[in-house]
Amino acid sequence: MLATTLAIVGVQLANMLNLDPLRYGIAFGVGGGVLGAVLGFLFTPYLTVRPINYIRQALSAMPLERRSGRSPTGEEPPCCRN
Repeated sequence: MLATTLAIVGVQLANMLNLDPLRYGIAFGVGGGVLGAVLGFLFTPYLTVRPINYIRQALSAMPLERRSGRSPTGEEPPCCRN
């Protein structure tokens, strides 16, 4: 998505600068597409994988009783009984 957006921006930039669209539009479009692909490759894990790993680790460290709030039999957890 970012690669496509930057490719379109590159072509529009060539048009705004009154450069030959066939020559510079393709060059700016490919350059913008490559730049978008590289940025997407670098930043996508920080937006997807890392938050999911954080949530998974937080849930696995949490006792089972705290995850659901109740024991499997429907009773309150031992820590909350009087």
